Amino acid sequence: IHQVHARLMQDVAEAPDVEPLLAEAERRTVLAGAGEGWARVQLLRAQIAMAEGEFEDAERRLTAAVAGLEQNDSPVGVADARSRLAGLLHGQGRPLEAIEVVEAGLAQLDTPEPPATLEPLQRNGFSWYLAQLQRIGSRVCVELGEQDRALELARRVVSRRQQLPDRAGLADALYELAGLLADESPLEAVSTYAAALDEALLAGDAALDLVIRRERVW
Repeated sequence: IHQVHARLMQDVAEAPDVEPLLAEAERRTVLAGAGEGWARVQLLRAQIAMAEGEFEDAERRLTAAVAGLEQNDSPVGVADARSRLAGLLHGQGRPLEAIEVVEAGLAQLDTPEPPATLEPLQRNGFSWYLAQLQRIGSRVCVELGEQDRALELARRVVSRRQQLPDRAGLADALYELAGLLADESPLEAVSTYAAALDEALLAGDAALDLVIRRERVW
């Protein structure tokens, strides 16, 4: 399924008119009874709809994708679809709905390690998408005035990013955590900013390094 989805993504990127391709993919997955494949087509359609500003259509398809991927026990796909749906709702100024999507996903997916049944690349994908879901949740909680939960989720993002070979992503997560700590625990904020700067330097991310140097609290 994942190889088919990757090929479909490539075909869509190269096709001058993607609608016939997507319609055929939907038809084939329905005929084959491939529920996960159909859900992934919906996820892809949602991404295209979002890029075109068709947010109502994107929400409908993301909701369908979440349901289909959950039904077919696809943790990577669920984390991906839920993070996109929560981000869409948050971006539309609907934080209560966004946090419901986040918390339901975390209740289902948030374990210390990725599922053992996943292959190495899938494990990385799972951790990346779950970190995105946690990050959106943290930002929504800040907006809702739930500072403790925001801080808890920001710490989880750091922990999840530490499972990935992505120093720039870890630096960004540490930087965001430090910002939340600035008022609550200034000393921890200082050490977290320093850790973020170290990771940004190791990643060679000059832009993030500059941002951290400008906004750090020491």
